[in-house]
Amino acid sequence: MNFERILALHRGMVLIGVDGGASGFRAHEIVVRDTPQGPRFALGAHSAAEEIEPVVGFTPKSIEVQHAQARDSSFEISPEERVLQGRWVHAASRAIWRVAAAAGPAAVCVGVCAPGLKTEDGRGIKLSLNGPRIPDFVDALEQSLMLDGLNLVWPIARVVSDGLACGQGESMSEGGQLADVEHGYYIGGGSGVAEAFKLSGKVLGLDELGGQLEKAWRLRADDGESFESHLSVSGMNRAFGLGGSAPIEPAELPENAAAAGDPRALDLFRGRAERLAELACSRLIS
Repeated sequence: MNFERILALHRGMVLIGVDGGASGFRAHEIVVRDTPQGPRFALGAHSAAEEIEPVVGFTPKSIEVQHAQARDSSFEISPEERVLQGRWVHAASRAIWRVAAAAGPAAVCVGVCAPGLKTEDGRGIKLSLNGPRIPDFVDALEQSLMLDGLNLVWPIARVVSDGLACGQGESMSEGGQLADVEHGYYIGGGSGVAEAFKLSGKVLGLDELGGQLEKAWRLRADDGESFESHLSVSGMNRAFGLGGSAPIEPAELPENAAAAGDPRALDLFRGRAERLAELACSRLIS
């Protein structure tokens, strides 16, 4: 990436990075700083998070069913999925607007990442394991932002995979763990599992590898369960007995229970650490 061009473009505008998923959207002001290693991205002073309220009655269809429906132009999205589509767009738009408003009157440049298989033009979500399909996501988001009076310098180019965005962030940010290495592997957990690789200095998501590796939701651990079910935050919460519509208190979360010495939570993380090692080893030999 040409940081000199970014520095030139950055003057007089607000850069906003957006991370979305099944639980909500988070937006951050992004700044460019000069460091001894050269220009690097860093988080600015302003951020915002918007939760997505679940829709009663909505359950994502299996990927196989979604693939079949994608080939059949006559299928109709359920009313519940349409409501959730709107909530995703609203949450993303609201988070961006809050950051832009806090950062001051300036033109805005927005980048968005979200899970799911993207449409051919990259501007929509074609298949989604944990959320709604939104084929016109970027169009709807841009329209919402314009109605709110936001001045976008350029159209939002595409929705980037969360794994690729995380890998790029670790490679190009101030203090990034992949900044000074030629080869590396990133894995992160949320509603699903995000992965990226740095190979010969270039960051690649699984989509950019052309299907050479199975994604974590398809790849099975030794016990037959997917690595995503083991290593995602949502999967660990379910394994700890959390879920449903009831609010979760912080003390109930497995990470906080483990910090307090709860034996059941400690056993959970020991088992998940073994699964993480298993996944890392499988990637190394693939």
